[in-house]
Amino acid sequence: MAKRSAPKRSKKKSNRVVVPSSKRKSMPSPEELSKRYVRLKGGDINGALDEMSEETQLLDIRIKPLRRGMRCAGLAVTWNAVLACHDPVPRDCKTVKDWRSFYDCIHPGSVFVYQPGGEMSSGHFGNMTGNMIAARGATGAIVDGNARDSEGHERIPNWSVFCRNTSPLEAASRIKWMEANTPILMSGELRRWIEVVPGDMVFADGDGVIVLPQRLILPVLLAAEEGFEKEEEAEKLYAAGEDPAKVVEKYGVA
Repeated sequence: MAKRSAPKRSKKKSNRVVVPSSKRKSMPSPEELSKRYVRLKGGDINGALDEMSEETQLLDIRIKPLRRGMRCAGLAVTWNAVLACHDPVPRDCKTVKDWRSFYDCIHPGSVFVYQPGGEMSSGHFGNMTGNMIAARGATGAIVDGNARDSEGHERIPNWSVFCRNTSPLEAASRIKWMEANTPILMSGELRRWIEVVPGDMVFADGDGVIVLPQRLILPVLLAAEEGFEKEEEAEKLYAAGEDPAKVVEKYGVA
């Protein structure tokens, strides 16, 4: 019997776009990323993510700026705490003594992201700590709890705090701090928890706080900047009374 040769398989054409190495964008420094992201709006980032069919990892929308107009963006430095197993925690407890462990992780262009473990009566992040990390180059803090010394936070130049509320109560006796700069869970809006990994991009403005995984930092930035520029031009034309149909035709935004 004649040996039958196997049928040739047709090669499927890949839809993947291969970008020549000479044209690939390199990752900007943390400070440059912070400066470029903070110009944007949350809507720009959401729009870019939608175009990429990626989830917008929005934190609980009850986490709001301490004062209207505050905004920040930067690479995440994380810290979390858990509820104390007894109240109060002794002041000589190791986790109390080592509470500054996150300080060395702060760098220019970073944002401090803090999960205080669900204790909601205390002020979890005071202005003394805010001054410490602002001096090291952090642009803001995101707290899944309450701020303390709120007027002191407002005196720090180029500083933003996002939190649920404010309280004068000291938190140290009610929680136990864990290891700094490890993955943490923050309350989410579209799902219960959002994982924040050190080095993720965190963007926060008056509309909410968005977390971007590291693989999306650069592509989202480039797409969001393009959308931002189009919207800036379109906004001027709408404000000047231009025909909306012509503006949409030119810029594709409304």
